[in-house]
Amino acid sequence: MVFTSAAAKAGRDCQIDSTVRFGANVEIGGAVVIEPYVVIHEGVRIGDGCFISAHAVLGAHPSGYSALGAGSASAGLCKIGSQTRIGPSAVIEHNVLIGEDGDISGNAVIRAGARVGRRFRMGAFSEVRGGAHIEDYVTLLSQVHVCRGAILKSFCWIMPYVVLLNDRFPPTRLDVQGPTVGEYSVIGCHSILFPGVQLGKHVIVGANCVVRQDMSDYHVVSGFDSRITSDCRFIPCKLGKEFVRPYPWPRHVPEGFPWQDNPNSWAG
Repeated sequence: MVFTSAAAKAGRDCQIDSTVRFGANVEIGGAVVIEPYVVIHEGVRIGDGCFISAHAVLGAHPSGYSALGAGSASAGLCKIGSQTRIGPSAVIEHNVLIGEDGDISGNAVIRAGARVGRRFRMGAFSEVRGGAHIEDYVTLLSQVHVCRGAILKSFCWIMPYVVLLNDRFPPTRLDVQGPTVGEYSVIGCHSILFPGVQLGKHVIVGANCVVRQDMSDYHVVSGFDSRITSDCRFIPCKLGKEFVRPYPWPRHVPEGFPWQDNPNSWAG
């Protein structure tokens, strides 16, 4: 791989540090900011208004264990949607598509072959393996592991230290099935989702759960044995002298979501 300090194609009003190194055929939109010591590999596409923090690596080709199942080098280019922020020392490999308005925190890794929708939020030190499919408005907090083949549907939240598994007989990879997390679902800290598990909409998984079976819409799951304890729509929460129902959560969290101008307009 040959790198140069000059971008082949850059739009207007870009701010690119002189220490940045580019591979061949890199295309950069307008008003992009790239901080020092960023490495951008061959064929990367960066949309308008992106911010790439220092020491980030874009479009790298995987090697060793991370290359398993990643596909060939010609499988596709790394494309970063407009208005996306890439944090310091983050790594985005080749053949990754990221939608617009993403926010990838420092030291996060997205492996080759992953597909990520609009307004994706990814915490520090989290990893998305190749072949994972993440829809729009998904939030991963810090140190989350999303396995190959996982499906995260729109508006779901994954709290810190959650692990999604896909190999029923590790490390054979004889039966690889990623879990599916439904729309608006919330997965609590330190929980583990077993291979092939299907979670419906608005499922609430408490902290430290080990989920081995499918869960229907609105189920609340708690305990190490993942007991179904209630319907999230009927959980009371006392705030001061009043009781409110915190779920479904979109009624209480409109900011930054499509229903922010009309909190009652969300369709869940």
